[in-house]
Amino acid sequence: MGKNVIRKRKLSSGWYPESPDIINRFINSIIENTIVKSSNKIAAIIPHAGWDYSGSLAVKSIYQLYPNPDTVVIIGGHLPPGAPLYYSSEDIYETPIGNLVIDKSFNSGLLTEFEIIKDLSSDNTVEVIIPIVKYFFPNSKILCLRVGSGAEAIKLGILIHKISLDLNKKIIVLGSTDLTHYGRSFSFLPRGTGEKAVQWVKNVNDRDIVDKMLKMDFQGVLDSANKNFSACSSGAASSAIRFASLSKVKSGSLIGYLNSYDITPSESFVGYVGITY
Repeated sequence: MGKNVIRKRKLSSGWYPESPDIINRFINSIIENTIVKSSNKIAAIIPHAGWDYSGSLAVKSIYQLYPNPDTVVIIGGHLPPGAPLYYSSEDIYETPIGNLVIDKSFNSGLLTEFEIIKDLSSDNTVEVIIPIVKYFFPNSKILCLRVGSGAEAIKLGILIHKISLDLNKKIIVLGSTDLTHYGRSFSFLPRGTGEKAVQWVKNVNDRDIVDKMLKMDFQGVLDSANKNFSACSSGAASSAIRFASLSKVKSGSLIGYLNSYDITPSESFVGYVGITY
């Protein structure tokens, strides 16, 4: 047998800590003050900014999920409609608190429906979630994918559900997306600047797509994001919702909403949401 190929950290320490002690303290401090609403949830929508901004919401959401899955499927994005499916092709995913084995048993099933491409980028939509997954699911395998924000996202949710049944695997699915990216830094200022713009993002643009996520309107999530620029990785969210709907989940549970403006007030800011299914 050949030597295992390890996927090493690609993001800087500004995204998440390098120290195992700091990672453990960060997560422990959050769960100590979090009430578990349910421990049987099978999917979630989680944010993927740096931990100083959205890490707490990601931790609180993942904390609610079924504790012993065979595989954790992490779906990211930052891809347009019609994009091919990107996947981490290595054998091991390295994290500061230990390694995770990448589950390749899904590959042949995915190839029946998708053109798949090895993901060699340093995209944050998956990587910032990996240490949290390692903390909560240390013995599970992972499958890391990135999907476009078109109909292919819905197809992926259906296919992941089918393959998991065919393989008789208990899985959870994480759809990783941030919400409205507003301001000059993102070339998106339909309501100008100032407090009115902040309130429009929170109470109109983000609220619209969050409502669709809670209602499990997987097509509406894609439509809202593509029309209103209300999510950067809507395909990931739509895939997770479609998977959950096939698992007989009827609605989502809001874990929380945050906005980077409330943490660091700025002309440019981003919304974050945590939802479980």
